[in-house]
Amino acid sequence: MARSIIVSPDAQKVAEYLESRIRKSGINAVTYYNPLASHFGMPPVTEAWQIHPLCGIFEELDLDDHSHGRPFRTAVVINEQKKYPGNGFFKMVKKLRFPEKVRFTESEMMSIYSQELVALEQLYTKEN
Repeated sequence: MARSIIVSPDAQKVAEYLESRIRKSGINAVTYYNPLASHFGMPPVTEAWQIHPLCGIFEELDLDDHSHGRPFRTAVVINEQKKYPGNGFFKMVKKLRFPEKVRFTESEMMSIYSQELVALEQLYTKEN
């Protein structure tokens, strides 16, 4: 397990919001990028993801989740057209969990995504 990560105040706010959604709705807690950005007063998400505030926040959350052996909370934030998380999510999954993997197939991405949602529901709804 990696070392514990100190999460910024902005990342903590997003984490608490996502956790609340998961506790309330389980695997149905999904939301889209732009409503999440809007909820926190951030600009809309565009093709320039790397410079959007959520990009750094999601990286912090994924590193924190990985360091604690948790499923990635960012899995509940999905692309409105694809209906699953964006490329950044799968890049972090690959980097942190499957570093030897060259790329994921579409089927593998859907499997990873589905497994994350189930694991999130199990983790956060059993606490209630």
